Amino acid sequence: MVDLPTLMISLMIVEGLLAFLMVLIAHIQKSYPGFTIWTTSHVTLAASMIFLLLRGFVPDAVSVLPGNLLLLFSLLLMAESLHRFYTVRPMTRMPYLILIPVGILLLWFTVADDNITARSGIISLSSILLILLIVHVIRTFAPKGNLPSRYLTVALLCLAVVMAVRGCEWFISPEHRDLFEPTTLNAGLYV
Repeated sequence: MVDLPTLMISLMIVEGLLAFLMVLIAHIQKSYPGFTIWTTSHVTLAASMIFLLLRGFVPDAVSVLPGNLLLLFSLLLMAESLHRFYTVRPMTRMPYLILIPVGILLLWFTVADDNITARSGIISLSSILLILLIVHVIRTFAPKGNLPSRYLTVALLCLAVVMAVRGCEWFISPEHRDLFEPTTLNAGLYV
């Protein structure tokens, strides 16, 4: 069975290394519109994993809530960076407004009504919507026939499917289970 905290630490290190490599590339050669924002999304994703790893050591309001919000913010940054890369213009601020109701709902289901199933559903649905936003940006603005954009689209759609299955799994399973429960399905979805 996969040790999920170790896997998350590994992913956090990979995200940090990717951000470091992107900073080095920016110093060596000319960077492109959205390059810095994409780098920031890697740092934000690594920070999200740090907060999620604190679950069980500190209250969920201090670990899971900021971790989930940073995860969603990193997806928004990815959409923003790709939009700037393809169009050289910033994205409208409308997608960022999703963080307000999602943040309020997550705060409610973390502090007032500790409901991990509702939190999982909110995070899964929000992540899927943001992933579809990224795919929309790629499909709308990427040059037709661009092979890297096609690969990125397929990878993101696979991630959306995983988030959908993960959200459904939390609704089916009991609420008292652990975020890092070493079941085959939970480990497989993390991997």
